[in-house]
Amino acid sequence: MSQAPPSRAPTLSVQERIALGRCSACGACDAQLHPDDGWDRGLAGPPSRWARVLAERPERWPELAPAIAHLPNARAHAMETRCHAHVPFVALRAEAHGKRPRPGPKKKRRADPG
Repeated sequence: MSQAPPSRAPTLSVQERIALGRCSACGACDAQLHPDDGWDRGLAGPPSRWARVLAERPERWPELAPAIAHLPNARAHAMETRCHAHVPFVALRAEAHGKRPRPGPKKKRRADPG
């Protein structure tokens, strides 16, 4: 059940946008990834790279969102904790997942006597 990537830029607070802009690509977040994580390094590159790209060009969000959505939640928390610029990795991961549509109520079958 794959979802289409969000077509708009991520909705972040002012502080979170400032933190993206402060990212210096130091590599502290890159070191938190594990080789077994489902991370498409070829498409998105290391997290320090896409944090800078997203800060400079938010219109690339639809391209980066699918890769960010596959980031394990524990890794996102570790990356955010180790980041000197306080890049909101957890918020970006949640935004990449998007709002999932909820199924409507089930229709009840009525017994048809005839």
